[in-house]
Amino acid sequence: MADQGASSKASKKRQKRDKQSIVAALRNVGNRGICIGGSNNFGPSQSVSSQGPSEETSQETPNSSPKEKKYKKTRGPTTCKTMGQDGEKTNVYFNERGQPIDQGSEKLSSYLGMIGRQMVPITYDDWRDVKGVRKDLIWEAIKQKFTLDEQRKAYCMRTVGRLWRSYKTRLRGIIDCCKSNAMVLEKKTKKIDPKDWKIFIKGKSSPRFVAKSKKFKIMRSKQVLPYTASRKEYARVENDMKKISDNPSSIVRVDIWTKAHTKVNGEPSNEEVAKNL
Repeated sequence: MADQGASSKASKKRQKRDKQSIVAALRNVGNRGICIGGSNNFGPSQSVSSQGPSEETSQETPNSSPKEKKYKKTRGPTTCKTMGQDGEKTNVYFNERGQPIDQGSEKLSSYLGMIGRQMVPITYDDWRDVKGVRKDLIWEAIKQKFTLDEQRKAYCMRTVGRLWRSYKTRLRGIIDCCKSNAMVLEKKTKKIDPKDWKIFIKGKSSPRFVAKSKKFKIMRSKQVLPYTASRKEYARVENDMKKISDNPSSIVRVDIWTKAHTKVNGEPSNEEVAKNL
């Protein structure tokens, strides 16, 4: 009985600290805005490459030598320092499929990534475990900066979850690049709690996760159709194409896919893409 009482008290203390951290994060994001670029908090950009559209891109460029890796310099995480400082909310326009496009869409996606990093601890194993008051406060933080109807909540929550997972993947890349536990501990960024970082390292170094990670790396290696539209999702690619087209209604899914898989000069991104055109 004594053990159960102690466990209950510890649980209540954790819940109290958790709620306090959420409220603190909500106050913190209240004065933030968009600032694309800046220094990379991870030092040399350690990340896992992606084969599809991503709002938080950071590509790892391995050296030809298997003993040493080199990384190309990429933009750092969005910090949102200038958006909404005048108290005005940003309008976001959506297409008929409920996808953000045009004015405000890039700011929204950047802000959603930042909110996920600040308000969702990396100690969560799965986004589906994030529930209740935390998600409600995330939504309130988003509405502080953007004019959004309640029907947009589902999209915003999905996007926060996706970008939060991408963020954890980049953190996992840091662990992969370190040769010792001491190096991993040194790579902790200032914005991550030391206790959370140790829990994260332990979880991502477990045999179960390593096996799962290996499986997905093999799956990614089989993806040979690189996405070339950077941070733009297909909806924004489509919208940009229709803006400059003399006949917007003529643009179909094949045209959008082609645009998102070709270089700036119009050439296919690789031979596999060329075969599919």
